[in-house]
Amino acid sequence: MGRMIYDFVQSLTMREKAYFKRFSRVYSDKDNSNYLRIFEALEKQTDFEPELLQKTFANDAFGQYLSSEQHYLLEQLLDSLINFHFESSHHRRILKLILYVDLLTERGFRKKAQKILRQAKTLAYQHEEFSLILKLIQTEEEILFSHGVLNFTQQLQLLRAEREEVTSKIQNFNDLRLYREQVRELQFTAGYIHQPEHYPNIYNNPLLENEEMALSIGARENWHYIQGLKHYLLRDFVRSHEANQQYLAFFELHEAFFKKSKKLPLLSNLMYQSALIKDKYWFEEAGRQLEQLKNEKDCDRHYIAYIQYARWFEWYYQCEDLLNTRRLMKEVDGFLQDHSRDLGSTEVDYLCRLMIRAAITTQQWSLAPQWVHWWYKTKKSNHGLRYIRLYTLIAYYELGYKQLLESEVLSTQKILRQHKQLGQLEQVLIAFFKNYIRFFESPEQLRQLLISLWEQLLEIKINPIENQSFITFGFDKWVEDKLKTKGS
Repeated sequence: MGRMIYDFVQSLTMREKAYFKRFSRVYSDKDNSNYLRIFEALEKQTDFEPELLQKTFANDAFGQYLSSEQHYLLEQLLDSLINFHFESSHHRRILKLILYVDLLTERGFRKKAQKILRQAKTLAYQHEEFSLILKLIQTEEEILFSHGVLNFTQQLQLLRAEREEVTSKIQNFNDLRLYREQVRELQFTAGYIHQPEHYPNIYNNPLLENEEMALSIGARENWHYIQGLKHYLLRDFVRSHEANQQYLAFFELHEAFFKKSKKLPLLSNLMYQSALIKDKYWFEEAGRQLEQLKNEKDCDRHYIAYIQYARWFEWYYQCEDLLNTRRLMKEVDGFLQDHSRDLGSTEVDYLCRLMIRAAITTQQWSLAPQWVHWWYKTKKSNHGLRYIRLYTLIAYYELGYKQLLESEVLSTQKILRQHKQLGQLEQVLIAFFKNYIRFFESPEQLRQLLISLWEQLLEIKINPIENQSFITFGFDKWVEDKLKTKGS
């Protein structure tokens, strides 16, 4: 409990802390300021030290009841935050109006209660707060029942029909949200697919065929998201790009409905797909809109910078712009040195992978192992493991680190097999590096190995089951460049 209270106190903003102290002075029992003293002690700690907390209050009567006092502190903090944030969202404002209605109804002020109820319902419909609309319908029914208004059965029937309509919208929204999560899960587990018939819930679902099947703005937002991703999973990047343009148009039409931060992943996907198909207009347009969001209070500037760096890396990679890739590497290096703590581990993971790829494509071989090391320090999942392992083998090969390469080949084969990431591409590359170690001192034999590897890679590249990794890195092009290099 102590650790949780400490983390909660540390999560508060300066304004929230200041408000809590004012709130405590106004609303608390002045004879009981123990919880406020605990708050101030926790606020000063740079890391949670329970022994120090016990020692601080060892001579106080409440020291032996420190755990219960911390529970009370949490209650007071939550009450304070509810008060502080009651006007900070549509949801909370509607809840406040519902409380007004309850209080007025209890005291017999039915007409005023109904007037505020109508205001609350209008606001709830405007922002699609359907669960609160159901609560308001129930409250409206209770008012009718409790006062025995004449001819109110017709009103009750209308409320029943309204409840059924709202319930259907809730179910519709939840269905589309479920499919959204399923298609996202498919992206992270499968990467790409080539047999859509195996996923009928996504590719043969009547609910996903027509936008009119989505019954609310929130449901339609889910619907548009799914359209872009379902085409992307099939590697139909042109249709996915078109779907995301339509998604952006929909978003702009209903921009007041969504938080500005909701637009960030949409623009990120649009930039990425623009890079894949080399659509400069949409890449720059999405980038321009992304830059504008830096001034929005609910948009994280560091996260926006991460998107920009990641997408420019992809643009330069697809356009084979090595000069700008080198320039960008220096910027990202500085950015990660200064702001890696401001990013999530997933973002740091991805930028590290892009830095490793950039080091290889720009032939800055010695930089690749450095960024591999950083990736291992920050990784939280094995999502990019196969690329890290293959990039490491390539870097050691280019640097001529025979002994390191020998041990890395064996561990790579073992680890990728354990994680079920040892596909045909990985097996072919591992076999090549094993043979390279054997014929290290025979240039002619090595050239024959490279030619054989290149031919095998070209066969894999046309195999829809095995060729997914070529979108991330051109393994065939790397070998082709080696063959063009004198003495490769």
